[in-house]
Amino acid sequence: MSAATESAAERRPLGRRPPSLAASSAIVSLCTAASRVLGYARDSALGALLGSSPAYSALRLAFNVPNFLRRLLGEGALAAVFVPLFQEAERSGGEPRARSLVSVVAGAQGLVLLALAALGVGVCLLCPTPTAATLLHVDEEKAGLLLKYLSILLPYLIPVCLYAFAASVLNARHRFLAPSAAPVLQNIVALAACALAWLLVVGSADPASITSAQQDRAATLIAAGFLTAGFCMFVMQLPALRREGLLAAPTFAVRSPDFVLFLRRLTPVLLGMGVVQVSVLLSSIVAFSILPDGGNIHLDYAARIFQLPQGLIGTAVATAAFPTISRAWAEGDRAGVVSELERALVLALAAAAPASAGLLALALPITTLLYGYGAFTSEACAASADALAVLAPAIPFVALTPLLARAFYAAGRTTLPTVVAAALVLLDLSLAIGLGLRLGLQGVAAATTVTAVANCLLLAVLLRKLGLPRGLHWASPAAKVALCAALCGLAAYGGRLAAQHLLGIAGHRRFTLALAQTAIGIGAGATAYGFAIHATHLFTWQQLRTELERLRRRRSKPSE
Repeated sequence: MSAATESAAERRPLGRRPPSLAASSAIVSLCTAASRVLGYARDSALGALLGSSPAYSALRLAFNVPNFLRRLLGEGALAAVFVPLFQEAERSGGEPRARSLVSVVAGAQGLVLLALAALGVGVCLLCPTPTAATLLHVDEEKAGLLLKYLSILLPYLIPVCLYAFAASVLNARHRFLAPSAAPVLQNIVALAACALAWLLVVGSADPASITSAQQDRAATLIAAGFLTAGFCMFVMQLPALRREGLLAAPTFAVRSPDFVLFLRRLTPVLLGMGVVQVSVLLSSIVAFSILPDGGNIHLDYAARIFQLPQGLIGTAVATAAFPTISRAWAEGDRAGVVSELERALVLALAAAAPASAGLLALALPITTLLYGYGAFTSEACAASADALAVLAPAIPFVALTPLLARAFYAAGRTTLPTVVAAALVLLDLSLAIGLGLRLGLQGVAAATTVTAVANCLLLAVLLRKLGLPRGLHWASPAAKVALCAALCGLAAYGGRLAAQHLLGIAGHRRFTLALAQTAIGIGAGATAYGFAIHATHLFTWQQLRTELERLRRRRSKPSE
């Protein structure tokens, strides 16, 4: 950074007014929605081009490995620890100290990422294909494809993790446009790579008829496109960092007090978040290893749908409730902790249960609507739908888990949720292998469901260790929610059957039928659920509107 830039940065007032909450919320919401839509479009294009082929199966797992490291080293633990530390440094030492912290963390992160990428690429290039095939229990073709795609995609973790770090810095300064728009750009570049692969490899032919060599060429082009997209995401953040005066050259002052404090805070969070990410990656590896061609693709596609309500409901409610729970605990108001926890649990359950019932009833039409194109056949859609139907019952438990974990965090008992999660990784792996060998794809999905339910129930039982004045009284509301969700699921399934009766006989294309089934099913289920919660006095309409507005405000509020 030049002296002029540093001087300008040091003169920049720290108390400048951030963008309004409404503007920030609108930016994040629009970009998130666009990214989600484009992400599903990207997966749909990949499935249409490559189907359930060995090439796509290997590409899918190869892409999951750097994404695992991204969620861990970029968007997850590092961001959670860095943002409050950056704000502390800025308040106490001004812009020079904040810039110094950015510089030293960027240097350490970049060095670790370079080492991981170089080590991974070296292993992929030097590992004999028969050895990899033996270790993974797959044939040499799939092992060779996986090693090839990993050697292309492992360097992807460098730009994408640096992007996530840059986004954390900008978010701490209440700058949301560049970080929020980057995933949109990533998916656009990935879609462009899919289009290029289709043009150069498939042309006007039927994608279901191309050879395995052509599928390999297409997958290689797409892997290169993913790598390019990662660099585009990172480069997009540089102008915004420069405007903020934080585009500092990386340094390696690892003994500085700020960096030592950063590492001290990072370690427990890394362990806590890491066990969950390890579980997700292990499930993908197990599916790749023990299931027939396309098994890990079908599981990933089901998980993509399953994770949508998980993020929108569980994380959102936990984020909104955590400040109140934390403040009540700090003030010694244990009754207030219980009251807020009960309210938040009922709200999360009331939102998650109908999502679970709806996905269970509409798994096949939703999967077909999102992915049923080109080489991704009706059989492949049915396999993904079967996995989704097994995962769907876990949604309420997955939605409650972040909230229960936040209660332990507020009490300063961060170790217990981490130990529980680590133990359940071993359970998940054992069940995935055992049930996968016996039941196939549905067995691997069932292992995830059983583990998620066990995690939630164990945390609920262990709450008594926090010394709360009484247990949680939410059995009655939970029973009402279960009844309402059952009615929602039955209505959604009835809507699906009605659409099939009206359109299925007339020979409509499967897209039209899936669209009608999904739309009518969601409409019928939502209507039934709305009237059911009103009839059981679970919420009044005014209470529901108030809770949703409160959630929206707290969820979209920038970090301070």
